[in-house]
Amino acid sequence: MFVEWRPTMESHDVYSVAFSNGLWTVDYSVTPADGPMERCKITRGDRPHPDFIAAFKPFLVMARRFVELELVNFSKAPMELAVKNIKFGYHTKYGLSIRMAVECGPLSYSADNIKLITPTFYEIRKGTNVVSFPDRTSVEYALNELTKDEMEQIASLKEEAFLYAYAAKREQVTLEGAAIEYARELNSTDGML
Repeated sequence: MFVEWRPTMESHDVYSVAFSNGLWTVDYSVTPADGPMERCKITRGDRPHPDFIAAFKPFLVMARRFVELELVNFSKAPMELAVKNIKFGYHTKYGLSIRMAVECGPLSYSADNIKLITPTFYEIRKGTNVVSFPDRTSVEYALNELTKDEMEQIASLKEEAFLYAYAAKREQVTLEGAAIEYARELNSTDGML
């Protein structure tokens, strides 16, 4: 009996992307075409490729929408929002899901930032919320629903995070950049090269 050989592709998925203390952590899996899934969590300190950074930036806007808070401290000074961890999942009823851990600061009375976990948002809305105003107008909001743009941004970040973690796609050092780093090392006062 002849069995025709057909080339097959492996598949992959990304479960989370985190940034802390200058390090990126990516939790991902690879499933070979003819083997079991292999799951890995890798933490890297090298600078990601600019495509990865560009894919990560829209999550600041997305996080602001998820949090729904005016970001000002007690002194009425604006606070910055930083995305620290993004978790991806899947719900059988609502589809793809995302939740983020964020930090907001600076605060007026604390050296520590506020740490928040956003609500989970999904591919399919969980319902609607109608907000009525004194002038008898109202606005309907989709509850916990990702926009089409956000779905595309998630797909882009998941792909770039996978390439960074698995295929080592990162910023390439230029000759000028290498020369500057070498000069810094030579001028360091800690005695180490």
